[in-house]
Amino acid sequence: MNEKTRSFTKEVVRDVIKNKAWYGLDPITGAFDWPLSVQKIATQLSINPIDTGDAIKRSFTPKCLTQVEKPGKTILPKKEPLLKALKDKGIEPYIWTVGDVDWQKTKIKRSGTTKFVKEDHYFFSQIHKEDTLRRMIELLQDNNSYFIVVDDKRSNVDFIASLAEEYKKRGIEVGNYHMKLEDPNANATAFYKWLLEQMKNHVGKKLKLILDFDGVVANTDEVLLGPVVDNLFALLNS
Repeated sequence: MNEKTRSFTKEVVRDVIKNKAWYGLDPITGAFDWPLSVQKIATQLSINPIDTGDAIKRSFTPKCLTQVEKPGKTILPKKEPLLKALKDKGIEPYIWTVGDVDWQKTKIKRSGTTKFVKEDHYFFSQIHKEDTLRRMIELLQDNNSYFIVVDDKRSNVDFIASLAEEYKKRGIEVGNYHMKLEDPNANATAFYKWLLEQMKNHVGKKLKLILDFDGVVANTDEVLLGPVVDNLFALLNS
């Protein structure tokens, strides 16, 4: 550890991660570039890029999966991953995500998502996530299905709503849900309860549930501002 790294406080590390100035984009495609992003973080904190990448990867564990609360045998509600709650109901969701594909796959594997989601249920986009969603609906739709697409970004939810109007003309139902993990009225638990009601209203039809990964399946922001900051700060002081 040199004098420069010693001067970094945990708050400084958190600010580096929080302001997202470290996001690296491919100069040709404009897609999120994970290796470039790691390099930018390492440069800002004056630490080795390989160690930086390893510290961030280690931060993603099954604890990052979003949780739902269910009535338990005790006063406190029982918590379990949203993906487990869905699996227990016989729901097999599809994952719809955008970004550096290798990095997305790393997060998916380390978070334990593969324990709950089938191997052929992942759809990755480097860019143009909207095009991927169209392709998914065209591939998965049939005469006895309806879609619900969940995302944490308002712009994506608005796109899904506009797409729903387009597909409605073809007799294909596409619903949406704007998940907001910090809002008790729109977090994973609220969504799960809402989804069960939707299923009651669609008896005899097959649900095709499409979930965004970051901000829906996994609480990525919580990982970035928690374990990632802790691991990078520990690296600075090692």
